[in-house]
Amino acid sequence: MRTSVLLFMPSVLLALAAVGQEPALSPAAGSAPPDSLEYEGQPLAHWTAQADAHDPATRKSAAEALSNLGVAAIPALGKLWCDEDEHVRDAAAVALKRVRIVGEDIPVLTKLLHNEKEEYCVHRAAAQALGRIGATRVLVELLNHSVASRAEDALAVMGPGILDELVTLLDDKDPVIRAGAAKTIGHKTPWAKAAIPALVSRLGDKIPYVREAAATALGDIGPEAKAAIPELAKTIYDENEYVGRSSAWAVSQMGPEAIPVFAKALRNKDPRIREHAARNVAYFGLASAVAVPELTKMLSDQDWELRLVAVQAVGYMGPRAKAAIPELIKLLDDEDEYIRSEAAEALGRMGPVAKAAIPKLISWLEDEPTRADAARTLGEIGPVAKAAIPGLTKLLADGDEFVRADAAEALGQMGPAAKTAIPRLADLLDDKTEDDPGGSVRLAAVRTLGEMGPEAQVAIPQLKKLFHEPRWQLGFAAVGALIRMGPEAKEATAELKKLLDDEDKKLRIVAAMALNEAAPDFRPTVIPQLKELLADKDPLVRMAAVDALWEMGVIGEAAIPVIRKLLRDEDAGVRAHAACGLLLGGPVAESMILELVGLLRDKDGEVRRSAARALGALGPAAKETIPDLTELLKDENNIVRGAATLALNIIQREP
Repeated sequence: MRTSVLLFMPSVLLALAAVGQEPALSPAAGSAPPDSLEYEGQPLAHWTAQADAHDPATRKSAAEALSNLGVAAIPALGKLWCDEDEHVRDAAAVALKRVRIVGEDIPVLTKLLHNEKEEYCVHRAAAQALGRIGATRVLVELLNHSVASRAEDALAVMGPGILDELVTLLDDKDPVIRAGAAKTIGHKTPWAKAAIPALVSRLGDKIPYVREAAATALGDIGPEAKAAIPELAKTIYDENEYVGRSSAWAVSQMGPEAIPVFAKALRNKDPRIREHAARNVAYFGLASAVAVPELTKMLSDQDWELRLVAVQAVGYMGPRAKAAIPELIKLLDDEDEYIRSEAAEALGRMGPVAKAAIPKLISWLEDEPTRADAARTLGEIGPVAKAAIPGLTKLLADGDEFVRADAAEALGQMGPAAKTAIPRLADLLDDKTEDDPGGSVRLAAVRTLGEMGPEAQVAIPQLKKLFHEPRWQLGFAAVGALIRMGPEAKEATAELKKLLDDEDKKLRIVAAMALNEAAPDFRPTVIPQLKELLADKDPLVRMAAVDALWEMGVIGEAAIPVIRKLLRDEDAGVRAHAACGLLLGGPVAESMILELVGLLRDKDGEVRRSAARALGALGPAAKETIPDLTELLKDENNIVRGAATLALNIIQREP
């Protein structure tokens, strides 16, 4: 064994011992010179060429052969891991797990990862190979390179067994390793609690980016690390801006106990500290009455960045920060255009309590730079801003399609008083101008007409035309609008039954989705057709039918066989969609636990994620699945790992 391998003890030695217990592989496996590698009498170059063949079956066979040729096969197998053919990708994934990797291969794999010309999947394969032999320190060091995401994935798959080694690496003489170890611990939240004291000690590290990494890791761990609040409260005032910012974010993740920390920081003389505090009150749910007075003061600060952060903070709080409304109205005249826009948005989030701003906002409707902001804000303030209806109606003829769309949506939020705009809104349904290729104006008009209900029956003919609009969103919105228009639209609503059998799959989807909003007495008449759509040839139609039946509440115990069939559907999207439907919980979902556990091993990442989420929604009723979800924490997909982590937290949560 080469001396360099000793750097990775004891994890590599343990891995090597395990490798020694595996069944004997081809003599070509391991670190033999590439030119000498052969399988079935053919050299490595032959199988590498086969991996580029046009025929998927040939590429699949090449993957199986390459699994016998050791580390030199990693580049070819990595490329096959991203092959366009699903069966080739699956074969490559299996082959990569079979390739024999030993400690002496670490330099080869590291060189691959440092080669920026290599493809993403080659880097990914090399990182996973390092993870298989427990080369934790190497992967942690790579977190500081361009291949950081591949190293992160490999470390995640290694599971909780490396936590002790990561804690040891927090004391490494190399600051890059210390920072990388802290970052990795933060990503292992289900098991990271034991590392909290070690992370807290790193908050006093001499190197700023190590302190930053430790603070971020504690924030990733969340409320379980609230014992770290006193130390993090100190590092908020760190001389390094990035350390202070990360510490403020970390404190914001700890729960209500953090509010006093920010209340104090908001009163600090250092504008940088006040900014850190305000940002985290704004973005991370720590809105508290105790913060409003200080934030209101900041709205008139001479520093425009502080004013901006304060505006965003009180806007995030909404009506709870209504005491700041007078200062926000003043900011509508701020010298900075961006602050004026943000102030308008914050007032909109306040809702009706911001009615004092209505006169100023109405005047903005006449001003070209501000008219769109004004329309959106007036709409959010709602019916108390009905004085703005004439100005908003005028904007329906504006030359800018986004302004027209904003005005139409705002009118929909004004309630019955906006019925005077119905004729103009109906005219917008024929708005096919070149400056609105996405149909946003017509979509906004359709939704607003739907909000107006029976008062907008004059638009029924135009709405029916939209059923066959190429943009399915328009057809869907038109059907939904018609459903709200009462008896006069009954004939148009009845056309939904015909659309469910239409040859155009788009129309079948639109009809199924729109039925979610149909009148209760109409829904039962189409249930048989919807059930037939569960066997539709198009997966998107099947998914729309599932949604409609779920919304109608007709997928009860009697429909369990249907759901089981959908969970085994040949289309991954349908399987994922059916699993998501089980997020509603209840007896049907509980009866599907075995099927959902099976989906945790599905080839498709979205299916695995949806299954994990559905199991998590069941809470303690799914406690028998804890071992399976724990295994999913090693998944190569970080989104799947996140879903598994959340599910485990919910299932194991104390009553």
